[in-house]
Amino acid sequence: MAFDLHSLMSEQEVVAGLRWNNSAGVPIITLMLYEYLLLLDKEVNYVWKRPWSLMSCLYLIVRYFGGGLLYIPESVSYGLIVLIEWGFSVYFWFAEAILIWRLYAICNQSKLLLHVLVGLFLPIVALSIGRTSIYTVDPTRSRGCHPREAL
Repeated sequence: MAFDLHSLMSEQEVVAGLRWNNSAGVPIITLMLYEYLLLLDKEVNYVWKRPWSLMSCLYLIVRYFGGGLLYIPESVSYGLIVLIEWGFSVYFWFAEAILIWRLYAICNQSKLLLHVLVGLFLPIVALSIGRTSIYTVDPTRSRGCHPREAL
């Protein structure tokens, strides 16, 4: 089953959305690539030449995986929608984990700060899992309570 953007929006809305996407997407991608090139020498020194750790893996996932989430084709399958939605969730969890880890390191490895931040982070992850699970329910399987109504 594929979702078609044209069936949900008028042609003018589709054209306006594509124009906005083109107008906003090109400068955003250009700035991202410019920033990647500016920091490439530092990344090579501080990430690639050092021994691999969990932090370096998280950093590389967040740095390079996020760019792949920017592209959404005009006609997508349900599976791709689910993949993109879960991809955004995992991407933000990793980014938050990096921020928590950095704050912990900056504040002299304060256990109290770490416990507070993780205590605030875990409910956010739980709510995000619940939200993503609710919004990625297959519409073809949730038409009614009775199995015959779903057919």
